[in-house]
Amino acid sequence: MLAAIAQCMHSRKNEEDTVIEKPKNLILIMLIIMHANLGALQPTDEQLHMLEEILTSHGPRTFLLSFPRSGNTWLRYCLEFLTQRPSLGYYGLYYPTQRPLGWSAGFLIDYCKAPIIKVHRPGEMILRHAGNTRSPNPEIDNLILVLRNPKESFARRHHQSWQSLLLNAGAYDPSSYFANIDFFETWPEHMRLLIYYEDLITDPRTILTRILTFLHQPLTRLDQFMDNYEEYKKTCLMLYRGSISKGNDIFFHSKKTSREYHRTLDDWIATAYPSIWDTYLRERYATKP
Repeated sequence: MLAAIAQCMHSRKNEEDTVIEKPKNLILIMLIIMHANLGALQPTDEQLHMLEEILTSHGPRTFLLSFPRSGNTWLRYCLEFLTQRPSLGYYGLYYPTQRPLGWSAGFLIDYCKAPIIKVHRPGEMILRHAGNTRSPNPEIDNLILVLRNPKESFARRHHQSWQSLLLNAGAYDPSSYFANIDFFETWPEHMRLLIYYEDLITDPRTILTRILTFLHQPLTRLDQFMDNYEEYKKTCLMLYRGSISKGNDIFFHSKKTSREYHRTLDDWIATAYPSIWDTYLRERYATKP
């Protein structure tokens, strides 16, 4: 525990001195090789102490809510580096990508800061730990919803035909995409922020500035991050091997499906979820004639 406290104090001093680390390529390569060989690295005793502190913290949290494969891990990486706040998913902590990404990427985080929590549906926002239950609190917790083109999201989840979409194949059926939006609308307006995945990919500086401002975080590290943007992106992709498009083509998956399928999907959303379609999706994602 003393080592964990020392880490907290050390990372806070680095923040005050505005010391910004450059990517540690040699260390990173070693970590990636270890990850590939071992599958899932076990956290060290010090990291276990840090996780315990994070999980038992009663301070405000930031929830990143998205349908799977919508840039949640990449946004976590960005925000961890820029704010030095730890990010994690409450479930599946035995996977390195569900624990703070800085541990694998080689940059400092301050576990004493309010955590950023990755979730794919609202039920995952409830923390059950050490016999206690903690639900999200809209009065103090921030909520960021990340939306991706539903044609991309569903094709990415292997719903590459209308028939497969109707079968609701996979752990996250298409209805959860819209349930996330419904849940977002219940959150207080001043405590919530909507981000579109495509904007994060095509204009990262603007979107990250918007998020940092929303979270009342300084922009101290943003220039350094953007100067090394491609290198950090490659680092995150090496850690998160689930990416196929590599964040370079926002139409990567939907290009594999037909325009007829796109129009059918548009019609289905507009009929089943008319308010969501009109408010959040039609202007951006409707199939062109």
